[in-house]
Amino acid sequence: MLRLEKDAASTASSYVIDLVDTEQVAAPLSAPAGAVDITAHGAVPGDGGDDTAALRAAISAAGSDGTVWIPQGRFQISERVQVDGTDVRGAGPWHSVLEGVNGRGGIEPTGGQVRLSDFMFDGDVRYRDPDDQITTDTAIEGVFGPGSTVSNVWIEHAKVGLWIHNGTDGLTVTGVRVRNTFADGIHLNGGTRNTVVEQSHVRGTGDDALAMWSNGTAVSNSAFRDNTVQTPNLANGIAIYGGEGNSATGNRVADTVTASAGIAVSTRFSPVPFSGETLVEGNTLVRAGGLEPNWDSRFGALWIYADTSDITAPVTVRNLVIEDSTYAGVLMSWQRTIQNTTFEDVVIDGAGTYGIEIQATGSATFSYTEITGAASGGLSASSGFNVVRGPGNSGF
Repeated sequence: MLRLEKDAASTASSYVIDLVDTEQVAAPLSAPAGAVDITAHGAVPGDGGDDTAALRAAISAAGSDGTVWIPQGRFQISERVQVDGTDVRGAGPWHSVLEGVNGRGGIEPTGGQVRLSDFMFDGDVRYRDPDDQITTDTAIEGVFGPGSTVSNVWIEHAKVGLWIHNGTDGLTVTGVRVRNTFADGIHLNGGTRNTVVEQSHVRGTGDDALAMWSNGTAVSNSAFRDNTVQTPNLANGIAIYGGEGNSATGNRVADTVTASAGIAVSTRFSPVPFSGETLVEGNTLVRAGGLEPNWDSRFGALWIYADTSDITAPVTVRNLVIEDSTYAGVLMSWQRTIQNTTFEDVVIDGAGTYGIEIQATGSATFSYTEITGAASGGLSASSGFNVVRGPGNSGF
């Protein structure tokens, strides 16, 4: 039972409860047979000492095919610790904690099959790095080989939760929570391939909660699926910047804040242009979209944005629900071409401006798309854009 109680000595007339998270905490897990315990190499829980060297020594002792064990307790690390092919496991994220120090500390996979599971990383980042400067660390950042996994890891107060580098192929991220970061939650950078982020929860990020950025090299055949995103303070819930054959499916995004869309499909930040099909399917966007004050621009809950290059490869939007968007339900912009885009089985209810707003050239096909309660009307489309109406539409 959970009870919120006013102490007898309190004189306040009222209280605001901002947020309460609760869960039934599982019993601590046991160390797997043969695992190398970091306390056997000098780590001491809760003593305020630096356990970086002990963690490195345990990883070295376990070798590329071994397992490192983080037992119950809080262990401080002050630098990034490299892992190549080693499993790092804990007793559960409520029980085994790696603590950052002075904005530093994290895990750096450097290749091979790496498995990280069942622990928490509690960072000590207190500000966002200035542009082009690195003064703080990401919780997990590096290159993962085929068959790698990150599962049941909880990340708080880091610069970024996970930043996945070029060369990663075949990583699965599942059951991860990322909260209160100063930049992205989970970021797949250019060259990442065949990577899935699923059944994870991201809240309170300082930039895109989930991002794929084809920076120099395409992110390819990767997916964000069945995740929950809440209150990114800046930028988008989910963003796909260029790339080949990527998807966002089955996600729920709610309560974006500034310069934000619920989901953005975009050529902003000069990515490798889109190729193959980009699939946006089965998502729900609630109270999404936000003002970009530097541009005085209002982003839609779903934002398809042709910025540094046209978007002409197929984009398929299917089974999408948009509820109470701050501005447009769907925004397509800017002064470039968007074509080969298909909308099917889309519900837009209660848009703050238009159900669909289009500021681009090109064309898109809409079928079984329903708009209700849009404050400014169902559709606003620029004259150079061809709205192809398939069957089953209403409200625009």
